[in-house]
Amino acid sequence: MLPASYFLVDSVVFRLEALHTTASAIFTQNIMLAWQGGTINTGHAILVHMWSLSVEEQFYLVIPFLLVVTPRTMFRYLLPALWIASFIVNICQMIPIDTSQNYVSTFGRAWQILTGSILAVWVADGMPYFVRVVKERVPASSLSTLGMVMIGYSVSYFTFSSSYPGYTGLLPVIGTALVITAGTNTSMAVRFLNCKIMQWIGLISYPLYLWAYALTGLMNNHYNARIYSVSLLVIPVSFFLSWLSTETIERYFRNNDNISFKVNLTLTWMITLSALGLTITLCQ
Repeated sequence: MLPASYFLVDSVVFRLEALHTTASAIFTQNIMLAWQGGTINTGHAILVHMWSLSVEEQFYLVIPFLLVVTPRTMFRYLLPALWIASFIVNICQMIPIDTSQNYVSTFGRAWQILTGSILAVWVADGMPYFVRVVKERVPASSLSTLGMVMIGYSVSYFTFSSSYPGYTGLLPVIGTALVITAGTNTSMAVRFLNCKIMQWIGLISYPLYLWAYALTGLMNNHYNARIYSVSLLVIPVSFFLSWLSTETIERYFRNNDNISFKVNLTLTWMITLSALGLTITLCQ
C-alpha cells in the first residue's frame, strides 16, 4: 500500500503513511496514536487501522511470558485476574470526555483478547462450576442464539458516537464467548456459521479487514470521495486480495514447519519496512 500511496495521495498524507508503516512494523502504532491523542481518521487514513495488530502482538509478547513463569495450576486464577484489571482500566479510561486514547490502549483492550484465552484454559482444564451449571440448565442452541443476537445488535446499533469499548464492549465479547461456549448444536445460528460461505469469510476475515480499510482510505484520498461512493469497487477487490493473501502468504506460513525460517523472514520484513518508513518520513 505504501508504494501505491506514493502515486495516489499528496506528500503530507504519504509521509504520514510512511510513519504509520514504521510504527506498525515494530508493533507500536497504537502507542504512536495515543501520543497523538488517539485520533483515528476513518475516512482518509490508509494504514492507521494496523494499530489493532500492534495491540494483538503486544498482548502475545507479554501474556505467554507470564504463563511461562506461572504454575499451570494458577492459570485459571491469573487470567481472570488480568481480565478484571484490564476491564477496570478500560472503564477508568472512559471517564474523561476524550476517550479516544482508550480506543487504542493495549491495557484497555487486553480483556477482550483475554476472554478467548480464558475459554481456552477452561476447555483444557475444566470449566468453573457456574459455567457448568449454565451449560447444564440452558440449551446450547439458546446460548448460541443469544450470542448471535448480541453480536448482531452490536453490528447494527453501534456507531461512531457509541461509548466504546467501555461497558458497551461487553456486548459483542460476551456474545462471541456464548457462541464458542455453546459449541456445536442444531440452532439456526450455528447452522448459519457452519455454512461454507461463512466459514470462507471467517478464514479470510483478518486479511479482509486489512485490505478493505486500506483500499477505502487510498481511494478516498485519491478521488476525494465518500466511503459509500467507492464501496462497490472496494468490496470485490478486498475479497479477492484477502483470498490471495490467505492462499499464498498465510497458508504458506501455516504449513511451513521451519520455525527459524519463519522467524528470520518475519524479522527481515520488520526491519525492512520500519527502515523504509523511517527513511521516507525523514526525507519527505
